[in-house]
Amino acid sequence: MSYSSIALFLLTLALWLSIFIVHYKSRISEWYQNRFGAIPPSALPDDSLPEISLPFRYDPPPRDKEEDQKAPESQEDKTS
Repeated sequence: MSYSSIALFLLTLALWLSIFIVHYKSRISEWYQNRFGAIPPSALPDDSLPEISLPFRYDPPPRDKEEDQKAPESQEDKTS
């Protein structure tokens, strides 16, 4: 591989990188400021977690009547 081929490869690589950077300049700068910005995250008041209500409510599924009838019998068998 000759030096001219290597130089041509590096030139095309630099050209493609510059096109990429110019095209996505705003997105790259937003990402960089978000990732490495000088603004520290805000501290929580009194070093405690805030109370956040969940957007849903979890209720356990209703139990079947058959399971209710089987449960006491199995407990009685274990005790005797």
